[in-house]
Amino acid sequence: MSDALDQNIAIPQQSEQNYRSAPGISQSELKNLQYDPNKFFNKDWDKSRKEHFVLGSLVDCLLTTPDKFEDLFFFIEEEKIPTQKLMKMAEIFIEQGMDITLENLEVVRTHAGYNPTWGIAAVEKWFNSSAREYVELSLLNPDKTLATFKQKEIAEKIVESFKTNEFTKLHFEERENILRFYQVEIYYNALVKNPITNRTEEVACKGMLDMVEVDILNKTILPIDIKTTGKPTRLFGESQKKYRYDIQAASYTYGLQKLIAGEAESTLKLDLKEYTILPFLFLVETTIEENIGTPLPYKMSEADMLCGYYGTNSFPKNVPAIYSNGVMLQIPASPGWFTLLEQYLWHRETEVFNYTPKEWYQLKQHGAIISSIWN
Repeated sequence: MSDALDQNIAIPQQSEQNYRSAPGISQSELKNLQYDPNKFFNKDWDKSRKEHFVLGSLVDCLLTTPDKFEDLFFFIEEEKIPTQKLMKMAEIFIEQGMDITLENLEVVRTHAGYNPTWGIAAVEKWFNSSAREYVELSLLNPDKTLATFKQKEIAEKIVESFKTNEFTKLHFEERENILRFYQVEIYYNALVKNPITNRTEEVACKGMLDMVEVDILNKTILPIDIKTTGKPTRLFGESQKKYRYDIQAASYTYGLQKLIAGEAESTLKLDLKEYTILPFLFLVETTIEENIGTPLPYKMSEADMLCGYYGTNSFPKNVPAIYSNGVMLQIPASPGWFTLLEQYLWHRETEVFNYTPKEWYQLKQHGAIISSIWN
């Protein structure tokens, strides 16, 4: 530890691929349980790399593991991205690892239903001019994420903003007594009451934190997540609600508590028994190019953390049971980390996957979903 302190180094961790293949439920997976239990249990949620996810990943990598940047991404000019119709054909070539031959092109065109009235020569000409480079680059880089050079430029501006702004740069500068760890993996068991059996069970969970700052003088741990938003940074509260970042903060904080107690495995290899966890911090910058330069740090309040753990109702610290002997007593309007874990056990026990517990009980008791649009 003294060597790390002397150099004030930030220690990169394992690959995201290793983390995603490891056992345990992550907060991002668990949040899908709110929207479609069937997809959650079939591992069938949308994993497509939408533009904002790619840009966020670029920023994360440049800030936390820049040495891996070239290994994780490859780039193409924006105008070389195929149109939506051609993209269907391009994705078939990529997914199947097919060579771009005239014979394969005809098969793929038929499967994708691309302009069936065109002759194959016309399809070939258009594909070669508008999609071929995209497919060839993707086939040459199967383990990398594709991004445009414009996205790379915007990501670099965002990184510079974080590193130079007076309110965020301290988290990227060398500071005495601060050890900084990036992409920290934590594996732990959450204690959850099974709503059907009323027995407490252990549910395997995992989390990957963008950054963890360990102050070895004051014995504190600061968990940090880096966020990009397509809105001005002052509107980040809207994104917190929409994407339930309070659940993310709660689950990561719980994981760190387990680590301090010696009840978790982690890529952060320090003895943290006497340490205190500081309120979770989000560092937020916009992706609107003309507005980049005013990143904002957002510190989680105790009230928001309680909602992250137990749902959006105002619960006391001793939260009442959500279920008793399989009968619904109280379910929050929007669930928290623990209520979603209880919901996970409920689905597992009842094998009901087409409805959430709240929907199921209301349909059974009232024959309809009780409207509560203002609560």
